[in-house]
Amino acid sequence: MIQNAIPYASIQNRFGRFVLPSVESGTAAAKSPASNGFPRDIAGREPKDGYPLSHFTYLLFYPEVKPEFRTFIRWALTEGVKDEPAMYYSPLPASVTKEALAAVR
Repeated sequence: MIQNAIPYASIQNRFGRFVLPSVESGTAAAKSPASNGFPRDIAGREPKDGYPLSHFTYLLFYPEVKPEFRTFIRWALTEGVKDEPAMYYSPLPASVTKEALAAVR
């Protein structure tokens, strides 16, 4: 979006606020009230500062996946998040990270 000069717009959320897409507004949207575990739909349930078109990205993998893959996913959810804002990805809230780590086991 920013590096490639792709046009973007503020979108009116359910509270009547026009919110620009940003690292902060994406993380705010991810803090929406939890449904019962995964998968979780956050569109239209965002808080006042949340960008209404925010969504999670999911990884689906077989239970018998190699342990190294699980190690990588755990790293991505913990240590790897340090680089997310610099790449314009919104960090997950701690509560969502906790659920994701539990799902990776």
